[in-house]
Amino acid sequence: MPRLVAAQTGDVTLQDYLERVAKYVPVEIILAYLTIQSIFAAATDSPAPVAAQLVIYALLVCAVAPYLIRFGGNVPRKKEQALIATVSFIVWTYGIAGTFFWGGLATTLHARVMYPSIAGSMVVLWSLAVGLFKVDPA
Repeated sequence: MPRLVAAQTGDVTLQDYLERVAKYVPVEIILAYLTIQSIFAAATDSPAPVAAQLVIYALLVCAVAPYLIRFGGNVPRKKEQALIATVSFIVWTYGIAGTFFWGGLATTLHARVMYPSIAGSMVVLWSLAVGLFKVDPA
């Protein structure tokens, strides 16, 4: 299996960049979102009210920062990292799409909100941008 070899450029390495990208994406919260989305998708006989979807999504968004502040380890500028992770969660859920929340939001707004090409592009661009944010020790 091929190994990722760090491309050294000054004091910044590719491996360091990729590790930062991975740390800023709240995987546990995204997994919770995916689990809830599959629960909602399975309930085709009685879909949940849009208001319930909006509240559940808002709770997930609000859970990202406290979760990472509590379980994110001892890192510098943890609040800034938690803010980045919160935005990452929103970008990734838009990229993942599905009927949970984003479909409910479209129903509420009476407008299309999901554009797959935009969603995919946002995930790629946000992931690239996030890796550029390097937290120096306080």
